[in-house]
Amino acid sequence: MVRGRTTAPAGMVLGHEITGEIIEKGSDVEMLNVGDIVSVPFNVACGRCRCCRELDTGVCLTVNPARAGGAFGYVDMGGWVGGQAKYVMVPYADFNLLKFPDRDQALAKILDLTMLSDILPTGFHGAITAGVGVGSVTYVAGAGPVGLAAAASAQILGSAVVMVGDFNKERLAHAERMGFVPIDLGKHDRLGEMIAEVVGVPEVDSAIDAVGFEAKGHSGKEQPAVVLNSMMDITRVAGNIGIPGLYVTDDPGAMSRPRAKVR
Repeated sequence: MVRGRTTAPAGMVLGHEITGEIIEKGSDVEMLNVGDIVSVPFNVACGRCRCCRELDTGVCLTVNPARAGGAFGYVDMGGWVGGQAKYVMVPYADFNLLKFPDRDQALAKILDLTMLSDILPTGFHGAITAGVGVGSVTYVAGAGPVGLAAAASAQILGSAVVMVGDFNKERLAHAERMGFVPIDLGKHDRLGEMIAEVVGVPEVDSAIDAVGFEAKGHSGKEQPAVVLNSMMDITRVAGNIGIPGLYVTDDPGAMSRPRAKVR
């Protein structure tokens, strides 16, 4: 959004990773109190519609008139003010806010707890949807924060081998220090061969796309579908792909845009 790669309007308040203190509450809020330290999930949800009741809170039917799904400080997600503001109003607070039970403990660990609002659960969700389990061979595309959170989640879920691919050598070095197998995508464009060098076969049980539509190919040029295509190439039959990487409905800064002539 900051780089103009979405349709976010000028003046939009960004920020959907919010952790804070309740300083005021409405009369209908029953389970929370002023002074509570809370984590704010980035999706805004009502907790009452069919999607919310089925735990698909990311596509709540109530909080965004334009389409299913709302989020704080995010393009096309209902216009909810983001966390890069002094104060944030949270609707359906009893459903949307997660209270930390021990205020003093929460404040002592507040820098760690901020991870719970987006980065860590997004990576964890990617690992879950990729079907990671005990003994899984896992490949994560992208050694950024969400990619490393997905890799850590894969370890927690019991993955036997967790490989992380990226072009950035500093990020790969950090991934290796964290106990993951680095895959340097700058070597060549045959990902399956690099996977085989680690596990003996050019395939994995679970693949996680933590890159999204701004992906670059081996040439260094943007190729929005390159990660998804590589995931399909390396995932075994009946394996699973998790996609926490961002894909948008419209990209004003795309390298090329589809055009049509009509007469």
